[in-house]
Amino acid sequence: MSWEDLAPSFDERGQHVQVAVDWSRRLEDPAIDGELKTVLSAAIDELPADYRTALVYRRAPEPEIAQMLHANLGTVKSVCTGHGSSCGGA
Repeated sequence: MSWEDLAPSFDERGQHVQVAVDWSRRLEDPAIDGELKTVLSAAIDELPADYRTALVYRRAPEPEIAQMLHANLGTVKSVCTGHGSSCGGA
């Protein structure tokens, strides 16, 4: 299934074509939870290595990121605060 199959449809004015349905309550369903994890894991696995690393480490504290990447803490802090990025469990 592609992202286009899941994404909402819009008209020429940028308005939603379909009525939005609140599906948040269904997230507690174990079957949906398992399927969601499978789909997300597959999507993450398809990312380039650098993107996967950034996604996995984005919530980790900066010292932990530096240790995992064998990088200088100052470098990690610079990367985390530059270019609109955020790290450190924000």
